[in-house]
Amino acid sequence: GISGVRGLGLLLGVEFAEPVAAKVQKELLSRRIITGTSSDPRVLRLLPPLCVTLEEAGLFVEALKEASTG
Repeated sequence: GISGVRGLGLLLGVEFAEPVAAKVQKELLSRRIITGTSSDPRVLRLLPPLCVTLEEAGLFVEALKEASTG
């Protein structure tokens, strides 16, 4: 599961308890959600555009929940 979120503004890192960031990133990409990884295999990097909507953020959160648990 997710152990923390860190960052500033819209540049965020989602930290997982296990080194699963690459797996989650691939699953999100299959859902047409672009994220990145970092040098830490437990951190998923997020840098959404400034025009991201609340609806899009909600869709991302739901997809992240599904991708990180399955």
